[in-house]
Amino acid sequence: MTLIEEARRAADLAPADPRAGLAAAGDVAASARAAGDDAALVVALRAAAWAARELFDFATATANLDECVTVADRAGLDEGLVEALITRSATHLELGRTDRAVRDLAQARGVGVDSAAAEISFAEGLLFHKAGRSRESVTAYERALGELEGDNAHLEMKVCNNLGLEYAVLGRHDDADRLLRRARDVAASVGPGLLIPVTASMAEAALMAGNPVAAMSRYREVERMCVEADIPLTQLYKAMAEGFAALLLLDEAADAARRAVADMRERGAGPHMLLEGLLPLGEIALARGELTAAHEAATEARDLARRQRRSGYASAAELIALRAVIAAGRATHETVEALRRVEGRLDRGGNRPAAVATAVLLGDTADALGRHRLARNAWGRAAARAEGGGTMLRLQAHLARARVTRGRGQDEQCLDECATGLEELERYRAGMASWELRARTAAHGQALADLGLVVASGRGDPWTTWLWMERSRPTVGADAMVLDEEATALMAQLRDVERQLSSPETPPAVRDGLLGDLTGLERRVREAAWARGGTDGGRAAGSGDAVPALRDLAENLGGRGLIELQPVDGALLAVVATRRGVHQVDLGPAAAAEAAAGRLATAVQRLAIPRSAGLAARARATVEESLAVLSAAVWDPLAALLTGVDELVVSPPAALMAVPWGSVGGLADLPTRVCASATAWARQSTALPASERVALVAGPRVPGAAAEARALAGVHADAECLLDPDARCDAVAAAADGAALVHVASHGRPRADSPTFSSLELSDGPLTVHDVNRMAAPAHRWVLAACELGNPGQPAGPALEGMVSALLSGGAAAVVAATAKLPDALSAPTMLRLHRELAAGRSTAEALLLARQSVPTDTPEGLATSLMLTCFGGG
Repeated sequence: MTLIEEARRAADLAPADPRAGLAAAGDVAASARAAGDDAALVVALRAAAWAARELFDFATATANLDECVTVADRAGLDEGLVEALITRSATHLELGRTDRAVRDLAQARGVGVDSAAAEISFAEGLLFHKAGRSRESVTAYERALGELEGDNAHLEMKVCNNLGLEYAVLGRHDDADRLLRRARDVAASVGPGLLIPVTASMAEAALMAGNPVAAMSRYREVERMCVEADIPLTQLYKAMAEGFAALLLLDEAADAARRAVADMRERGAGPHMLLEGLLPLGEIALARGELTAAHEAATEARDLARRQRRSGYASAAELIALRAVIAAGRATHETVEALRRVEGRLDRGGNRPAAVATAVLLGDTADALGRHRLARNAWGRAAARAEGGGTMLRLQAHLARARVTRGRGQDEQCLDECATGLEELERYRAGMASWELRARTAAHGQALADLGLVVASGRGDPWTTWLWMERSRPTVGADAMVLDEEATALMAQLRDVERQLSSPETPPAVRDGLLGDLTGLERRVREAAWARGGTDGGRAAGSGDAVPALRDLAENLGGRGLIELQPVDGALLAVVATRRGVHQVDLGPAAAAEAAAGRLATAVQRLAIPRSAGLAARARATVEESLAVLSAAVWDPLAALLTGVDELVVSPPAALMAVPWGSVGGLADLPTRVCASATAWARQSTALPASERVALVAGPRVPGAAAEARALAGVHADAECLLDPDARCDAVAAAADGAALVHVASHGRPRADSPTFSSLELSDGPLTVHDVNRMAAPAHRWVLAACELGNPGQPAGPALEGMVSALLSGGAAAVVAATAKLPDALSAPTMLRLHRELAAGRSTAEALLLARQSVPTDTPEGLATSLMLTCFGGG
């Protein structure tokens, strides 16, 4: 066998078995040097470099490539020179040496080897791709496709794969699907090994298109293929973590990130791989508010990167650590200087997305510390760099330009930038595959909405302020979800597990196993919910042309008054609308009202289940004090503007959503509704019931629930009664679909950890938000005589999640729900009065006011009942 044949054999071995390939290539290189065989030496050196790169030994790879370039250039081996330069450019790129990578590719193109044109264009596309310069990357990849010659299936697959991903980044999802399918077909014709990266790319593109269930299916294919080929799963887990994080599915992202790092440590992966796994782990911990964990992961990653001399990764890790410091409220002028250094290194390294994010953060931090000129310059750099990127990068560009124009006093331009960014986000959200995803991804626009509201409120024009309050409240439309047979079976299994868990007869040992089963079932049900395609129904009602004409809305208030509240730069701001006009009022520090709301919620919980007379007395005192604080903070400054109104609509921020507004100050004498936004109220107040049907439901394990339903049947003579054990989920859902009124007396279970599994306990298990989303037309009005489902808990973003939100998003006009545990003894008489008033033709808010006023408040339970029941929605 000749030396050149031995060199080519080593080159074939290098990707499959890097250690053996490196040893074989080194032996051939030594022999070629001794024999003066430059052609064999060039092939062997490049093979050795390739193997070293696979082993993350970049020093050895670079040394071999430097010698390879020198030998090929000296010997006039043009093809070998071009191949070496392309490989060396890729190595420089991995080490963050973008300038050197660019020089190598320019030199390679200058050699003039026509057969290498496509390879060079692909390498240029890869360089731009790594730098986040998507449009330039697309141009290079498209050029590479046109330059392909002969039978080069491997390169064709790589070009189609990477171009497909770039199309996905730019939102060209049909083009992405077409290119990735072509890449898959080519890969299948070459060998099964190439199918793994293409399938992973198809999963990534599915995530960018807002279809995580398709992504999960692809990821499972990748997992199967990796296991069969004995390939570590680390990169798979890392890709999953990054994809789920982009959709703000942070629980799934954190699980995948932890699995990636655990897999690396278990397998004894090299420090290069561990570094790449620690970065998303830190990013996701930061997004979850786990600042200590984020800082620890970032510090370990930074130390690894410095030892490996990978400056780009070191800068990315340092950025995570700095963001944790800023999130903890500990930013100083030293933090600003550190951000400046990190931004410069990221920019020089060609990491455009990270450089943009750092520049925006630098601007925000510097501005907060009074360094306004530095801030404007940083935002300007961010805006310039972000041009031409994908949706998330373009949102950063809009935010940066908005910050700059605000700093220049150009309010109108600032608001235009904020509005344009939010409208772009809404187009992205409209393609999301489920109600949950549309709610989560609204958070990507929070900074734009907040800035727009700050600027608008500063102008003193209440109409503009009101418009921006609405834009900061994205609501989520939900079309009826159709689950296939498998998903329906999963829901049945989930209910069975929940029923067993709620039974006191289930042994503790069995209970532990059931909890594990429940976690797995909930994950699979969520995946099924993600599967359905996005529609225009997902368009948030707080943006662009979806915002109603507020002047028309105000004119149609009639005798009602509307209060919309929102924190703005630490102050609680109110817009009050009546038929007499619209006014903007600064109510003072938001923290005082939020603290009072928190104390009030705790006190109501204690009153509902009084443990002793002393505790009940202290809780009553806290209630009275908190209501007085809220009255002084909100009602008193607005009372004069609301003189003469006969009904009130309150649209509070999430932190104040569970306040018993119907008991605050003068509101105690007014029918009061709580709505997510004025837009939502306008839609709900004009909705009409699809029928006159009434359904009365009594769930299991609630003393008096059946008696309550029977009593209500005396009010609604033709009502359909579903009592335990006949109150099964399917029967209740069918009865509620299209009904005028549904009453449910059952145990309620809010889920702050996973709001879509908030539920009502029925005879065969929980009726969850997922079940509600399957209804074609949820009942016009709902009365939930169940515990705590009126409490929104901790929202994942600006769009609320949970049972009440799901019902209203799905089409219900009004929901009466309790924000605490509803005392059993008072539920029946209170509900009976409520339904008598509804049957007499009163509105939901009027009926609830009269029912609450009928509750004796001289007992702890009575006071709690009168406080916790709230009318949500406009119907």
